[in-house]
Amino acid sequence: EWLKLINYLSQPTDDEDFHQRAIKAIASIFKSPGGCLWLEINNRFVPTHAYNMPLPRNKLIESIDTPFCQTMLEQEWVFSPYAPGNDKLSVLNNLLPGWIYEITDLWLILPLLTEKKLIGFIALAKPQHDTSLTWEDLDLLKASGRQVASYLDRHKAAELIAESRQFDTFNKLTAFIMHDLKNLIAQQALVVENAAKHKDNPDFVEDAIKTIENSV
Repeated sequence: EWLKLINYLSQPTDDEDFHQRAIKAIASIFKSPGGCLWLEINNRFVPTHAYNMPLPRNKLIESIDTPFCQTMLEQEWVFSPYAPGNDKLSVLNNLLPGWIYEITDLWLILPLLTEKKLIGFIALAKPQHDTSLTWEDLDLLKASGRQVASYLDRHKAAELIAESRQFDTFNKLTAFIMHDLKNLIAQQALVVENAAKHKDNPDFVEDAIKTIENSV
């Protein structure tokens, strides 16, 4: 399953949004029909993309400093809101924000961690069959979450680089155009400046017409 995940994420994504691809990659491992992705934007986790699941309304937003998010960051905890379990599981599930229970067929919440940063989390929909999780399942989920987080982080960096290059190209083009415009304005300014003095001179009028024609 791990090799399948790596191979799937390494394929070209020209015809598919890489955010949805990330959700699909995780969901397919555990036969989940779909999921939703929350990403960090301005110190808040916001639902940004979904696969086979309605994208939640904007109110399903979580601050990065809540106990729910800090537990995912510090303990790499996979939340399973409806799973029966021990006292620790019950206590940690009490940290879940109320809006979590508004998500239809919610199965689990998987943190997406890079190094020491929580870049987001994925909510997976409940599979049709067995929904129980072993410790091996949880280990695979965590490892997959880290792989997907690295994948998303890399794509984000690539987008920023591409955007930076586009701005650089735009700035160079703008500087080139402004330089030409200033030269043309300088030519016309000389025509205007000398028009009163030489307006009766046919050579000046002819030269002025050529200058304006050139600038047009």
